[in-house]
Amino acid sequence: MNKLRTRPITGLIVFASIAAAISLGAIILFAIDLSNLFISILVFIFGGMFFLGGVAVIIDQCLHYVELKENDLINHVIFVKKVLPIEKIKKIELVNGIYDIYDKKRKFCSLPSHLKGSSEIIVGLSRRGVEIEEKTNKRV
Repeated sequence: MNKLRTRPITGLIVFASIAAAISLGAIILFAIDLSNLFISILVFIFGGMFFLGGVAVIIDQCLHYVELKENDLINHVIFVKKVLPIEKIKKIELVNGIYDIYDKKRKFCSLPSHLKGSSEIIVGLSRRGVEIEEKTNKRV
């Protein structure tokens, strides 16, 4: 069987890349020309925050995904890989567009329903006999 996996949000990666590039460019530009020290310090602070935030979003989007591979559900978070055999999935709850997948002890992972690839994973799990409950209560 082919492995199914979630895909990153392309628009978010593009936006974060542009924000990080513009921030880095502003930092370099104001590092070269220190004629107004107060503005330069503000650009260093806020440009650095936007640069680090953009890089963090890019890393999260590229290295955080869920995949269904043969008889295992695998949650990749940066460099950590957690594996849950399908037969150990206790329940899947759909709450406000987010699938929460539970093993016997705790929540294993969450899948936003709008994320590319998540519906294929949920269909693959339901074909293997995992039931999905729909909850109408709001998340807190």
